[in-house]
Amino acid sequence: GLALVNEVGYQFGATTAVGELSRIAAGINDYANARELCEESVTIHKAAGDPWGVAAALDNLGIIHCGLWQFEIAEEKLQSSLAIRRQLNDQPGMASTLDLLGQAAYAQGKYKKTIELCQHSLAIHRQTGNLKGIAVALNNQGRTHYLMENYDSAREAFSHSLKNYQLLG
Repeated sequence: GLALVNEVGYQFGATTAVGELSRIAAGINDYANARELCEESVTIHKAAGDPWGVAAALDNLGIIHCGLWQFEIAEEKLQSSLAIRRQLNDQPGMASTLDLLGQAAYAQGKYKKTIELCQHSLAIHRQTGNLKGIAVALNNQGRTHYLMENYDSAREAFSHSLKNYQLLG
């Protein structure tokens, strides 16, 4: 990864390759290698002066730490990504990172926090007109309400989610 950037100087291709390698490693449950590759991706994006790439790599690193049940580290990485995305005014990216923070909270059984994060994400998805994002956020909210035994809220969220999925075709 980084050696390739130094040798060839082709940062975009190298960061893409490193990012895809980290996804493959995570896909085969080689989380240690996936973490190393994501950390390398963060370094490469920082060296290239690419805050968008840094945020994306931090999101991937957060996902990997969730897979390792290292939730505090995952939340730290995701909060760092969210801060970058806020500075960039990257609304879709903020919604995506909020979704990931919600998943981390859900995995820890922090259901009230999950609902709050889903609501923030949902507001951004609605503002940007992202029907798929709206449907996913509502699904996540419905699943969480269901676990909290808030069945009326769960039904409402799932019903709205279904309507959005139907609009997508």
